[in-house]
Amino acid sequence: MPLKPLLRRTNLLPGESLPSFLERLTLLNFYQNSSVLRWICDNSNKKQTHLDNLFRPKSFQTFSRLSQLTMISTQELFDASDHYFAPMLTPLGREKTMIPWTNEGEKQIVGPAILQRHLHCPNAVQFCSLCLKESSYHRLAWVPAVSSACLHHKCLLSNQCSNCGSSISIRELINKFCKNCKADLREMPSTYVGGNKLGMISQQAIQSWLSLALAPQVPSYFKWPDQPPIIMYQLLDKLFLSLLSCQKDWPELPGVFISLSKEVNQTLKTHIKMSPYHAFHLYRAAFKGIAFWPYGLYLFLDNYNLRNINEASYFNDAIYFNDAYYKVAVRLGAFGAWFLKAWKHQEFEFLLRAMVRYLASRTIDIPYKISIQFRDEPWFKDAANFELIEILGLTSFEK
Repeated sequence: MPLKPLLRRTNLLPGESLPSFLERLTLLNFYQNSSVLRWICDNSNKKQTHLDNLFRPKSFQTFSRLSQLTMISTQELFDASDHYFAPMLTPLGREKTMIPWTNEGEKQIVGPAILQRHLHCPNAVQFCSLCLKESSYHRLAWVPAVSSACLHHKCLLSNQCSNCGSSISIRELINKFCKNCKADLREMPSTYVGGNKLGMISQQAIQSWLSLALAPQVPSYFKWPDQPPIIMYQLLDKLFLSLLSCQKDWPELPGVFISLSKEVNQTLKTHIKMSPYHAFHLYRAAFKGIAFWPYGLYLFLDNYNLRNINEASYFNDAIYFNDAYYKVAVRLGAFGAWFLKAWKHQEFEFLLRAMVRYLASRTIDIPYKISIQFRDEPWFKDAANFELIEILGLTSFEK
């Protein structure tokens, strides 16, 4: 059944998220809450057997009904939703969640695992108080947990009311006040991080991979591999998880991670529960693993090497098992275990070449399957003669 457009309508604001747009539309039409819009959409289709989530729709029919109500195209509405990030956040090789989409075929949407780990929900959002001063609405760039800084104001995002500590919903952002203590969200203090050169470069690179910003301008010697954004993001995410996995056993991060020891709570367990402050510094440290490629990765691995195991026990077990896969997985921890799966994908050949050189230079046995498959390749033969020297090129980006 076709829906008549709402009498009071508005447009999507620059960079606005779908939930923010629907909340503004609710207020504009004097509805008590957004569930009224859902009721209108649901009752237009008598064949529907379950209620869809308007803030994160999972069917084309819902997008179509919202389009009829708002006079905004289904594509614009889809691009303002969390599903915009689905292609980038779905790990390589993981089954994609798809929905039928008119004659265009299908569109990928975010699955439960991505929602839980990577995206903030509309009832507990991140925000920039300086952006709210300019215009009070929720930006799509604040949805990913990996986005921890506002590139425009060069400050950390906030994820709670600084006055009472409560989580903030999108509705509260639009109303400008914390519903718990009535504090003005536009006056929340912000932490300037523009002087943290490496941190801001990492945030701009990450947000550019998510198609939220332009790529940062950096010196040629500092650049990361020339690979598709989805590959770079997934590599960075694995470096990040590797750091996170050993926090409880790593009270003082050495070498290039020295600044992290005083800035990150060692009890952090999950990605989504981090404050923007912790996420900013952890991703900054992980970003060092891809900057100045491949030497940034080698510095990362040297600091990460054998971090979570007893060295004597490792060598005893390695001799007993006599298995190079086991040695790499244990010695390089979570990152090593991931690499032993990732190298089989052609998209990660650049990483395979870098890792073979590293293993050879550090006299770590190269897994048999890798040796057999690539032993006749010139780059593989050259790896045996590669000497890893100390690289100090990252020091100018430490602050």
